[in-house]
Amino acid sequence: MKLIIAFLICVGLSVSAAGWYPAAEPEQAVLSGLAEDGWEASYCSSVLWCQTLDVVVKDTLAYIAMCNGLYVLNVVNPAQPAFVSQLYIAGGPSWDISVESGYAYLAGDDGKLYVVDIANPASPQQVATYAAPDRIIGVDVSGSLAGIAYGGSDSSGVIVLDISRLDSIVEVANYPADYNMLKVAFSGSLLYAVGCAELWVIDPSDPEFGRVVTGNYPVDLSIQDTLVVLADKSMITPGWESFLTVVNVADRLHPQILSSYSLPGDELTGVDIRDTVAIAAAGTEGLYFFSVADPTQPRMLSLYTEDAQIGRVRTVDTLAYVLVVFTPYWDKSGADSGENVWPGDIRILNVADPSAPTLVGMYPLAAPVTGLVASDGLLAALNDHDIGPDVVLVDDSDRHRPVIRGNYSTPGSGSAGQFVDSLLYLAARGSGVEIINVADPTQPALLGTVSMTNPNDIVVRDTLAFAVGDTEFVISDVSDPTAPRELARQSIPYMGRSIALYDNYAVISDGNNPRNLDIYDITDPEHPTFTGRFSNGAPLGDVAINNTSAVWSCFTDGIAVVDLSDPANPHADCYFQLEGAPADVCSIGPYAIVACDVPGLAVVDVSNPESPVLVGTCETPGYAFGVAADSEYIYVADHRSLIIFQHHLFSSDVS
Repeated sequence: MKLIIAFLICVGLSVSAAGWYPAAEPEQAVLSGLAEDGWEASYCSSVLWCQTLDVVVKDTLAYIAMCNGLYVLNVVNPAQPAFVSQLYIAGGPSWDISVESGYAYLAGDDGKLYVVDIANPASPQQVATYAAPDRIIGVDVSGSLAGIAYGGSDSSGVIVLDISRLDSIVEVANYPADYNMLKVAFSGSLLYAVGCAELWVIDPSDPEFGRVVTGNYPVDLSIQDTLVVLADKSMITPGWESFLTVVNVADRLHPQILSSYSLPGDELTGVDIRDTVAIAAAGTEGLYFFSVADPTQPRMLSLYTEDAQIGRVRTVDTLAYVLVVFTPYWDKSGADSGENVWPGDIRILNVADPSAPTLVGMYPLAAPVTGLVASDGLLAALNDHDIGPDVVLVDDSDRHRPVIRGNYSTPGSGSAGQFVDSLLYLAARGSGVEIINVADPTQPALLGTVSMTNPNDIVVRDTLAFAVGDTEFVISDVSDPTAPRELARQSIPYMGRSIALYDNYAVISDGNNPRNLDIYDITDPEHPTFTGRFSNGAPLGDVAINNTSAVWSCFTDGIAVVDLSDPANPHADCYFQLEGAPADVCSIGPYAIVACDVPGLAVVDVSNPESPVLVGTCETPGYAFGVAADSEYIYVADHRSLIIFQHHLFSSDVS
């Protein structure tokens, strides 16, 4: 479970339409606070949200729980959903959402229930929280009551809350469980909850509740009168089957299973029922439509398939709102030819005839952000997956209102890069080092290419480019970016993961066995000379230079601070353990800024390389893969988005 930092910031974002990206997104408020270790950091903005988790549709608006918080769409015209607002919540993924009487309630992975005032949907405001014993996975609200399903390593169960006063949310009832509870839903005065192998039927005024054992793993439920339909994953035969399970709850203390319809695969992720039709979301299998007019014998009406993985489905009248997690077989040539193919989206289907559902509209989302490159006023969000563009160019001249300007795709995938003036040097696995003119970021243009099979990192100094790949270290003269000239190509017996420059030396991190940090003398760029090596048993990541030290991210082992003052004999000053697994590192002043899976961001003072000090940690909703920083801001690629923080590291308040 990801832990929350002490600051929670809720803002919107200004984004312009740029090629494949959604329409304009207006800015809202900005708040700041303290990280858990006393380091002050302010959230500025985020862009390129890409993971949906649940959706509720009220009137003409769709409220979507995303990894980063709340996302609101106008669906008055289902053929053209339009962006309304977004609200960043730093509490990790918002697993579930309920909307009632002008408020949205979001289930936080950090164990908090977030209450958001949506009276003005264009400017939602977080107004209250409630802390549960462990992470909240499900939430539903009815009148003055809220039900939450919580579960984690410490405790699990279902809690009923009195929310009549948001400034004083009170626990009404608590039903502990021996396993994680995953989803709750009200129907009338009763609360229904599902968890590992069971369905519970709860009357909050009665400590006694009904339960039925399904024998499987229900992950979602939907209620119609006295019927409850479950998305029930197999616990015994993973990868083989799931079940659409129908339960009669007319007798709440003695619910009875009426039927269990077997479906292929174990990807069942959601279910919804409309009248006598149940819709089951089944991952890459698609959407199954069933008639449950006879609940003892569900009858399949149709299977709606697309080249996508379905997450959740919710129906309103004759429309089904479908959350697509990603499109697994994205073809870059298809995007270049203008085909309407997206890495993830929200789709709206007409299900008036469940035997022949049809696509009405779609709202595209961003591709994953797995790395980034920063310069003064322009960011490049990188994507090394085979879905979506490899580079999205973001104008961040106003850090609180970043604007999407354009995107760029290669035959390979973007893994790292560096800006030099109006040029972006991109290490593009599968196609080489590409030199891209971004003077007009709305129309990035390829100027030249350095031939490499799988480059992983690139650094440019003056007119020289130094790149490392799976088996080679290449130095090129890029004084003419349209015709880069190879100066040296050095074979290396490992995968060159990362490269940094220290004086007249290139420091190369080996991302594979034997896990070395190799140093080459590049005084003569046409004849680089191996100088020294530091070996480490931990899996290795990126490297950054801080004064005379190399700060080396070591995945599960934290960071290593390596003394480079004698390049022929590098040695470790220390190893510094972090809570999470570092993936990337950069350096500003005396600080190493580390991107980790948990908590997301760590700042370490390495001014004394033999005794580093943790300055603070900062939560991000996803898992941080890339980081960059300047004298005032930190930029994080956390897979689910690109986030900008103001770090205040050089203010007088930072010890």
